[in-house]
Amino acid sequence: ANTKQTFPEYNRLVDRNGDIQIFLLFGMDNPNENWNPMVSRDINAETYRRTKMLLERNGFQSKVWATADLQKFTTDFRYGTPYVETLDRPAAHGHLVINMFFGPTSSPTSYAFAQFFNAALSNAAVVIYSGHSGLGAYVSPTAFQVDYGVSMTPAKERYQILFFNSCSSYSYYNREFFALKASALDPYGTKNLDIMANGLATLFSSLTRANFALLNGVINWADLGRATSWQDIVLQADSGNLLSVNGDEDNPVTPPGI
Repeated sequence: ANTKQTFPEYNRLVDRNGDIQIFLLFGMDNPNENWNPMVSRDINAETYRRTKMLLERNGFQSKVWATADLQKFTTDFRYGTPYVETLDRPAAHGHLVINMFFGPTSSPTSYAFAQFFNAALSNAAVVIYSGHSGLGAYVSPTAFQVDYGVSMTPAKERYQILFFNSCSSYSYYNREFFALKASALDPYGTKNLDIMANGLATLFSSLTRANFALLNGVINWADLGRATSWQDIVLQADSGNLLSVNGDEDNPVTPPGI
């Protein structure tokens, strides 16, 4: 049933080091364009640049990853080198760390994406994928195993938020991810996972607004202790593509504590 008011469990996003780890992964529309989003003509490079600009206006400091940093996650650069940078700043209730990835997400050019997405799933509190859904193939646990030999390993005991900001992701990216988080104490996998997904086709021009509806919710809590409900996040993000949240049925219905 639709819920009238539920909240992300913001206080559970902070890890043992006091960090709130966020991964933003931008999938290219055309992998034949330049893989550097700061100069690329790829349509999703504009989403990347706008996101970076808005974060820097909000006080985040940027550091672009060197090749040695990338090699900690992947060594397959046969098709090209993805662009990754970290933007971070302190907040009252946790240190905000946002890792941004730009590269292709369609096989065979996307082995690095598979590695980075799995790293995000294993370590981050919030994971946002913005790009094509590939009819359910681009971010599928099954496809990752078949195409890349990568087994998705989510942080099972940690509360996480996943946002699949792609076309019709509600149809593709729900059950498999809840199943990955399921346990004997949580047979449905919803206690430690909330998933945002789109019901209809999604324009590249709407990605930034939707991403920032979620990001601002996390940032406002980290800065001010102000909790934004899932329903308000959806209202701020939705561009008429039937954006939804699953897994919030066991979330608090009043703002969680600090």
